[in-house]
Order: sequence, then C-alpha cells, then structure tokens
Amino acid sequence: MLAKKRVLVGISGGIAAYKMPETIRLLKKAGAEVKVVLSPSACDFVSPLSLAVCSGNPVTSELFDVHTGHWVNHVELALWADIMLIAPATAKTLSSMAQAHTDNALLVTWLSSRCPVLVAPAMDHDMWLSPLVQDQVRRLAQHGTQVIPPGHGALASGLIGEGRMQEPSQLLRHLECFFLKPTNLWGKTLLISSGGTREALDPVRFLGNESTGKMGAALADVAKAAGATVWFAQGKNSQEPVLTPDRVFPFQSALDLQQIMESQAPAADYIFMAAAVADYRPKKVESQKIKKQSGGLNQIDLTENPDILKGLAGLPKRGTLVGFALETEHGMQHARQKLDRKMVDFLVLNSMEHEGAGLGHDTNKVSILQPGNEEIHLPLQSKLQTAVQLINTICS
Repeated sequence: MLAKKRVLVGISGGIAAYKMPETIRLLKKAGAEVKVVLSPSACDFVSPLSLAVCSGNPVTSELFDVHTGHWVNHVELALWADIMLIAPATAKTLSSMAQAHTDNALLVTWLSSRCPVLVAPAMDHDMWLSPLVQDQVRRLAQHGTQVIPPGHGALASGLIGEGRMQEPSQLLRHLECFFLKPTNLWGKTLLISSGGTREALDPVRFLGNESTGKMGAALADVAKAAGATVWFAQGKNSQEPVLTPDRVFPFQSALDLQQIMESQAPAADYIFMAAAVADYRPKKVESQKIKKQSGGLNQIDLTENPDILKGLAGLPKRGTLVGFALETEHGMQHARQKLDRKMVDFLVLNSMEHEGAGLGHDTNKVSILQPGNEEIHLPLQSKLQTAVQLINTICS
C-alpha cells in the first residue's frame, strides 16, 4: 500500500518525538520514500542526524542557514509529498496550524502543501481535553486535516489518561488505510467477532480450529481508521488489531460468544460475524485432566452448539448482519444455501479451494453474497485490502 509513496513527516517538539525514528523505519520497510521537516523545538527531543540516517534524506529544520546562506525551498518540499504526517502534533503546533501561523520550517512547509495531511496529537490528558485544544482540532478537521486520535496510556507527566500519541505501527496502519480509501464511518458502531472458539474437554484440553483472527483484526483496523466506534469480540490467542478498538470482549467458547454478540448487537449499526465457531462442544467438561489410562479420550460425547448467526438474524432490533462461510468444496453452492438458511443481510464466502486464501494466510480471496443480487468476487489480495472492499461494499 505504501510502496513508492512519498511521505513527508513533520515532527514538532514533544516527548513523543522519540517514536519517530521507528515510524520512519517502518515506512521505509513498507517501501515509502520519506523526507522529514522539524520544528525548532523538535531538535531538543530527537536528533536530526538519526532522522536523516533513518530516512535516507537530508532533514529540514531551518529555512535559512546563516552560515552558508542556503535557503530551503519549502514549497518544493511540500509539493514533493503524496501525504504529510505531523507526529507528534503538540498543542502549540495544532493551534498554530489552525491560525495559519508560519513561524518555523514545519508550519510554512505544511501551509504550502497540497497533499492530504494527517496529524497525530500528543500531549497531557487535561491539555488534550481542553475545550480550546478541541476547538482547534475541530477547525483543522473541517478544513480536511485527518486527525489520528491519541490513545489512553501512561503520559510523560506520570498520569494515565488520553493524550498518548499512537505507536509507530499504528501510525503506519493509519497511512495504509488512508491510501486504501475506506468509506467514512464516523458516527457508526461496528461489532466484529474474530478468531476461533475453544470448547473445553478438561482444564488443559479443548476442541478448536485453525482460525488466527487475521481477517477480523483487519476489519477492525479499517473500521477504526475510517472513524467508526469498534466493539471487538476476540477469541483466545487470536490476532489483535493494530488500532485499539473502543471495547474488547474476550471469549473462549461458543456460549461465551453467543452471550457477547446477542447483548451487544442491538446497539450496533453493522455486525460482522467473522469468528470461526465450533458446531459442537463436549456434553461434559471434566474438572480434572482426563488420564489416557482411563480411556476417557476414546469416546467424547458431543452436543450441538447454538447457531449464533441465525440467532442474531432473529433479534427484534439489530444492525446490518454480515455472516462468513468457510468452505473446502462446492463453496458457492453451500454459501447460497447458508445465505437463505441464516437470513443474513450479507454473506462472505471464504473458500479454502483458492491458494493463499482462508485460515492463517495474510491474503484472502472472498465473494460477497446478498439476497436477490449477483455475487461480488474479490481478487486475491491482502486481508487489509479485502477488509476495505468488504466495508466499502457493505457499509456504503
């Protein structure tokens, strides 16, 4: 997604600037070309030399060198970029941007830019929540600047709260999603289940499946980057989203997941049932480890798990319901039957018949089915790209 993209990184003077060499390293690893411009105070927090080494390009911190007489063409630098990321964006920088001040190299380069601009605020909890700061953020957003909301965590002041700048991997994911162009989901709530269920046999054994939760995590990342409120039901040891969901509901068994989904679905606008649910569970869970000598593992009596997807379809109040079908043969035939039987709004067919698709892969190849409409067949691509196309098709 970022290969050959030209990313201009602007860094202002906050302690979170220590994260930027790693951010630049990740951008370079993803194939992007990176240039860096600093505010004067940023040089107190991160070395221009380290940034130059990481980016492979000279770093701009002043518009004019008094020793050599060299003038930096900030307009040329601004027009070079496909996208500009300002991180950290301090309260002072955000205020200066909102007022169109141009008293340093970072600000004058930003004001000359024609490319999309993303800002990642970083400041103390009470500063971030200040009505004055929030007014500046809203003003920038109204003029097209995309704000990457700060997270909740430990702050330089020693307090714990909102205001912590997103981590380098999260900044990278926001940029990836931006270039993939997901539909705007501000004001929408997505409930996403992800990963496999585990049905306990005894305290140490279980019946499970090969689900890694990569598809569900990709859906959560895209939704979060698109501005949605994300509620994420996550199976044990399943992949976590890079972007932190608003609420996380851990589950192990199908019964755990049923309770989570049925309690949260009435308040969600979209429900993506991407978890891999076991059809059966043991009738009896032993309180102690079953010994081989006892023969207790030779025969396991099973009982059918509830049909969570069909139960969600029957709720009197719910949002758009999306089911997932994993098939190993006759995929489209089985998916059509499941679409009718489950009474969902959309069904995503994930067929193991295609190389590179299905459980455990970083890529996927799916089809989208909807009652009364022709199937939409997506190509083999990364699960992040698949997630964007699923959300753009279903949530448009």
